[in-house]
Amino acid sequence: MFVSDLFISRFRSVREASIRFKPGRNIIVGKNNSGKSNIISALDILFSESNPNWRHFDENDFYCQEIEKVCEESGEVTFIEDLAEDFFIMATLKDSGYNEDLIGSMRKKTRFYLLKKDIKLLPRSENDGAIVNYDFFYNLNYEENLVNYVENTRGNWIDSSQLIETLKNSKGVYIFFAKSRIRSKDDCNCSHGIIIHTEEGSLVSDFFPNKLRDALITTTLIKAFRSPKEDLRIVHYSWYGKLIKEIWDKGKGSKTIHEDQEKSFEEIIDFYNQQIKGIADNIFNKQTGQISEILAKAISHKHVTIKLSKDKKETYKSASIFVNDGIDRPLQQKGSGIQSAIIIALFTIYCDLNHGSSGLLITEEPELYLHPQARRVISAQLEEYLKIDNDNRQVIISTHSTEFVRNTPIDQIVVVRKDKTTIGTHCIQIKENLQNAEIDKIKKVIWTKNTEMFFADFVILVEGGEEFILPSIIDNLTGKEQFLDHHNITIARVDGKGNFAVYAKILDYFKIPYLIVGDLDCYKDEVRKLLLYKEKDITLLNEFKQKLTLIADAKELNKLKEKNSLDAAKILSLFTKFKEGVIQVDDQELLETIDYIENRIYKLDIFQKVSSDPEFMKEFEAIQNFIKKENIFIMSLGALEDYYSEEAKQKCKGAKSKDLQAILLSSMININTDISTLINNKEEYEEICEMIIPGALKKDNIIIKAFNTKELDTLEETIS
Repeated sequence: MFVSDLFISRFRSVREASIRFKPGRNIIVGKNNSGKSNIISALDILFSESNPNWRHFDENDFYCQEIEKVCEESGEVTFIEDLAEDFFIMATLKDSGYNEDLIGSMRKKTRFYLLKKDIKLLPRSENDGAIVNYDFFYNLNYEENLVNYVENTRGNWIDSSQLIETLKNSKGVYIFFAKSRIRSKDDCNCSHGIIIHTEEGSLVSDFFPNKLRDALITTTLIKAFRSPKEDLRIVHYSWYGKLIKEIWDKGKGSKTIHEDQEKSFEEIIDFYNQQIKGIADNIFNKQTGQISEILAKAISHKHVTIKLSKDKKETYKSASIFVNDGIDRPLQQKGSGIQSAIIIALFTIYCDLNHGSSGLLITEEPELYLHPQARRVISAQLEEYLKIDNDNRQVIISTHSTEFVRNTPIDQIVVVRKDKTTIGTHCIQIKENLQNAEIDKIKKVIWTKNTEMFFADFVILVEGGEEFILPSIIDNLTGKEQFLDHHNITIARVDGKGNFAVYAKILDYFKIPYLIVGDLDCYKDEVRKLLLYKEKDITLLNEFKQKLTLIADAKELNKLKEKNSLDAAKILSLFTKFKEGVIQVDDQELLETIDYIENRIYKLDIFQKVSSDPEFMKEFEAIQNFIKKENIFIMSLGALEDYYSEEAKQKCKGAKSKDLQAILLSSMININTDISTLINNKEEYEEICEMIIPGALKKDNIIIKAFNTKELDTLEETIS
């Protein structure tokens, strides 16, 4: 089975969240302190090796928000903390894969209650969202209190074979945990159990043993701050303890040790102490070789071994991992990076050996302590882990690293953000069914370095060299270094104006605000596509483009009349098809020809033509202002290089590409330089600044250049 849905109510920073997961790789992204770890903790509560009923919870585990309180006498407004009384977590398991043998080994019967048909455990309210029926969950141990909820208050005790049949006929399996802050233990302040939906109705039990959990889905959580001492404990109930025991039992095989009657006890002990290293090396050789192979390209080391280092009753429990990177020492004495990589590799091997049940690997920030190449190796290894059983294996990763976001289906990315008003965590996913063409375009976007935009509070979409020069210009205008970084703003280079719409759609899906900065060529067709996507009226735009076409440079269009012109022949061919009615609107030749002609038209200096006619200039400014309201900013002078002053052009003359020119010019711009000497029409860049953070860069109509650093700091504090 795999986790298909996770529901969280009033747990830590999460007031309410419903998250969808799929088999394969699922990524939870967001900036620091957004709530990613709280989602991982919720999964850990449901599926960890320790029973959550015996965990310690405190007030920090319950959702808290500030509420306004007005004093009746003075009218003074104060804010007090409103702490939730309960929290609830529930996961949905799907698919029919589970370990029947493990369920069959359960000796105890399980009591299930059949819910009455009209009972809803999570009814929804328009204002409050889901209202958890805590009265029911907390009373699962008290028959006398269940009369209003279940058909038979004594329940129905079923054995392992009946449980297997129930699961075979189930429509869904749910694992839940409810916790109260105000109830005493005598009143049952927590409830952990399972719900199985069947044709007859919903069966609920508060008995959820480890064997049943492991039979449904084998799970491990690798935390952000990894520790071999904690993560690799050899105990009978941990995945690592089971892994080492399984390898040991299979490996020792026929090597049964018989007591030699002719030797003293001391001699026998001494003999086997000398042999123990060789025996252990043989038993663990295959798996340690596999670990070494996984890590070979990521971490500098010679080999990994598992040695028996201590005398214990159960021999395998003395196994310790050693890493030789020139010096052979225990894993805990090596760097954090290799510790992280080996723990992840070991769980992969564990799932390979135990593929009879589903595998869920939950890992928090796997990129910690790893250099970029090592991150990519671990990411690829996770893919190998998933390939073994692509339908039932699952990875849920919380990360800040773009390496783990790449190659992830767009609908399996969860963006986690905090609401600035309630300080609560919100989880955002794409819910629409996307068409194949859209999916292909989005995949290309996710494969680029621009995946960092999922972590941003605001994104500036640019076509090319603006990526290099905009940060310096904005720093100069605001008087603050790394202004964009301090405001968690990312510049994403889309590499072709035709990709603006794809990026806009992705950012809109995840509710990340953005500004599109393009040049005048965008009026060719990109502005129209963006306005249509945003469902805006394009009448004004069409009228502008029609007038623009009328003033096209005749020299460019007259080239079509030249003798033996292939362009003219192609157009005449299209005209013939039109007359004969054998051409479609989406005909590829037609689209290419239209594109070609438009390129000819837009070779003219649009701004020069527009500015020469005062009435036309008014229309141009009107359309510019109209699209700015849709967060589309078209640079009026033309392309990026059209804003370079003559001085800047001379200084950048040696640069062989537009990108190199932008990089060179960026290095010239600093907070002590008057950029008017390098950049023409800097007012447009000031306007871009104002659009990036509305209201953050102006106050009482004071323009940007009038700000000093102290005033700007005060303004930012007020806004944040």
